[in-house]
Amino acid sequence: STGAILTEINDEVYRFIGDLEHYLSAFLCVLDLETGDLMYTNAGHHAGLLRKGSDGSIVSLDTKGYFIGSFEDGAYETLHAKLEPGDRVVLFTDGFIEARNHSGDFYEHSRFVDFVKERAELAPQAFVEALSLDVERFSGDAPQNDDRAVLVFDFKAFAESTGGEGRESGPAVSGRAEA
Repeated sequence: STGAILTEINDEVYRFIGDLEHYLSAFLCVLDLETGDLMYTNAGHHAGLLRKGSDGSIVSLDTKGYFIGSFEDGAYETLHAKLEPGDRVVLFTDGFIEARNHSGDFYEHSRFVDFVKERAELAPQAFVEALSLDVERFSGDAPQNDDRAVLVFDFKAFAESTGGEGRESGPAVSGRAEA
């Protein structure tokens, strides 16, 4: 499971680093293209977002778990989400929501979620470009103080399996990542 993988990684990193001043955060997910099962674990990162194509709602993909390398014997929870055709997953670093303008205001999580809801019609590449432009407009010429990376993918259809009657053929996902 994703939780077991991150638990093992934590144990190794803790042996190497082992303190609260140096750590890693991660969001790990595995998508089963035949069933739409998205298994995921969050280790101190911002929760991923799942935008449901059926009703436009946003589901926070979050689990219990701490930064990697900060605590010995850390345990990480594994959860599952069922993707349906038309769903979109957005994974991102804090450089987006913690972007500041000259007044010191943050872009903020709520503005990010609103952007995900309002720009759902955009293809992944256009979505990433529009998001980057929106954050740049908000920040103006204030210096960028953190990295900005985003991964966006749309679940288009269930992949065919050897016994996959009734499943659509063609690409199961399409996406765009930018760092």
